[in-house]
Amino acid sequence: MLHMIWVPTSFFLHSLLSFSLLFSRSFYFFHILPYPSISSIMFQILLSVSRAVAYSSGHSYI
Repeated sequence: MLHMIWVPTSFFLHSLLSFSLLFSRSFYFFHILPYPSISSIMFQILLSVSRAVAYSSGHSYI
C-alpha cells in the first residue's frame, strides 16, 4: 500500500526536481523582477528542497 502511494509521489517530486533545474537555468530572468531578493530566497528554498528530494528518493530505491 505504501508502495502504491510512494510511486506517484516520487514521480511528482522528480518532476519538481526537473522543474527546479529548468528554473535555475532561467534564473537570470528573475532579476528583472522588482523584488530580486524575494525571488532569490524562493529559488534557494526550492533548490534545497529539490536537493533533499533527490537525496531521499535516490536512497529509497536501494
